[in-house]
Amino acid sequence: MRSPALSYRASFHRIRSVVGRLPAQRFDARVPACPEWSVRDLLAHLVGVAADHVAGRLDGAPGPLWTHRHVREHRRLAPDDLMDRWQELATPLGTLLSGAQPRTTLVHDIVQHEADLLAAVGGPQPLPRDAWLPLLDDLCRTAASWMAPEGVLVVRSAGRSWWIGEGTRPTAMLDAPAFELWRGFFGRRSLRQMTAWPLVGSDPGLARLPRFPPRESDLAEDLPQ
Repeated sequence: MRSPALSYRASFHRIRSVVGRLPAQRFDARVPACPEWSVRDLLAHLVGVAADHVAGRLDGAPGPLWTHRHVREHRRLAPDDLMDRWQELATPLGTLLSGAQPRTTLVHDIVQHEADLLAAVGGPQPLPRDAWLPLLDDLCRTAASWMAPEGVLVVRSAGRSWWIGEGTRPTAMLDAPAFELWRGFFGRRSLRQMTAWPLVGSDPGLARLPRFPPRESDLAEDLPQ
């Protein structure tokens, strides 16, 4: 498994590859997973997240006012300038992503948004499985801290299982496709889509499983998994 610093850097270079091949008009294309944003806005957010972490400007993170400020402050930059500004932050970001307590939230954010970008415009290569599967493991291992399930939920996916909640017996068992579950954790799936995943037992509160609220409408993505 890659270190957080290497994972972030790999995602950055894949995004730069996608951005480098886009014609100018594609930067105004809507991003279905983030419908308020264009591709340019998405890049502005990613640069803003990196800049704010380096500057320690984290009041309100990761709320909507914080993310909207990123777009407002950076969206007027040309795509090449956005990427150059992001590249300038590489060294201090590497420091934040190394050490005893790396900022793994940065890795979660960039790889989710890489998937958003690929779903919007495509790419020269699919999102590598080893980029997102370790992040799914991290989310499942820590989900109890925000979900507070009613009983014990056992999540089974990608040949693994995670117990969410306290107790010695499961009260519900969820079988979910790994990529769908990973996207669902960050609010990229609706509650209707999530409740379609096979569940045995009483609903433990699936609406609280995502780290960010579920979408109101379904989102289907044609992404190789």
